[in-house]
Amino acid sequence: EPSKVMYEIYTNKGGRPEGVPFVKAVLFDMDGTIIDTERIYHYKWVESAHELGWNDFTPEDAYVYRSLNRQDCIRVTGERFGADHDFEELHALCMKKYDEEMRDREVPLKPGLSEALSYIRDHGMSAVVVTATLMERAERMLKKARLIDSFDSVISAHDVKRGKPHPDVYLY
Repeated sequence: EPSKVMYEIYTNKGGRPEGVPFVKAVLFDMDGTIIDTERIYHYKWVESAHELGWNDFTPEDAYVYRSLNRQDCIRVTGERFGADHDFEELHALCMKKYDEEMRDREVPLKPGLSEALSYIRDHGMSAVVVTATLMERAERMLKKARLIDSFDSVISAHDVKRGKPHPDVYLY
């Protein structure tokens, strides 16, 4: 739990324990960390692949795709499934199915988020979302979850030269 970890770091005599560097910001991944949507994406990847006839697409393949940048996904698709499989087509169908699933649904928040954000604010730190999701989609989801004003900034992996799994998005 993020709030428990932060509590343990900062409760030594009301301040930082000796040797712990000052924390200016806490970076949060979005899907699966602050909002509980990773499982929905996972299911939609598999469902979409099978609908397109990628019958050998497994749940493990969905884990590979979930946080890679677009170029790496295209490369992995070619290596794993062959040149006749189009990642862009798969991605578009997956996003369509995800959007349909989430249209009338509340965005599920991960437990402990509210407490963690309160603690961060109370201790003068910034809270930042760092995500592999496109900025427009990320902001839409954060607004729907009523979280957009809870963060000082949102950084998309699409805004940096190399997206996840490279560290560029965290160094932005």
